Amino acid sequence: MGGSQWQGQFPINTTLTAAMSDKYDFSCTIYADVDLPGVTIKLTETDDAEKHDNNFFFADRHDVKGGEEFVYTVKGVQLPLNDAHALSLFFDFGGSPAGTHVEISDIIFQKSE
Repeated sequence: MGGSQWQGQFPINTTLTAAMSDKYDFSCTIYADVDLPGVTIKLTETDDAEKHDNNFFFADRHDVKGGEEFVYTVKGVQLPLNDAHALSLFFDFGGSPAGTHVEISDIIFQKSE
């Protein structure tokens, strides 16, 4: 993390598409060296070309305990508005202290079985 809360926002933009009619499972692992209050994890349609603020699978906040792996898992989520032309995975660590070390790993996004 840098020295201001805006440096704690981290998007991962992809070219992955998703159909509104399909259900999906998602998981990822977060590890931090200090406690992280209220981390936002959001999987949404990208804002390329136009805004898509309300077409997201989830946008949850979680407290992540420092020194422990936090595994976030959701199953069977669907897009509420339309098919997504591309997805963005967004993390907001804005409440974290400056200099915090965060690792994000094991990101899995797949159709539900």
